[in-house]
Amino acid sequence: MIEDYRGALVMSAYTAVSVGEHRWALLADIEVNELNRGAAAERPGMTGLLSLFYGLCLWSVWYWRGRDLPVTGGSLAGDAAVPALGDDAGPAA
Repeated sequence: MIEDYRGALVMSAYTAVSVGEHRWALLADIEVNELNRGAAAERPGMTGLLSLFYGLCLWSVWYWRGRDLPVTGGSLAGDAAVPALGDDAGPAA
């Protein structure tokens, strides 16, 4: 942040732009007061959206707690005939 020619605190950004054989400087600045005003205007909307998301998360935890989900489309790993680690039996010949 720097002070501009009026003494107001501003945030600035600079980049160089080449157009043909000429090199131009592109400078943008915004007053800190203006920036804070925009952020304060967005705060109630963001708070509502985050509260809704948080509420849905809490509801889903409450809804799914203690429920057993059915296993479909395959078998459990315990049903497969896979030798345990360290078992020397190996595949049947």
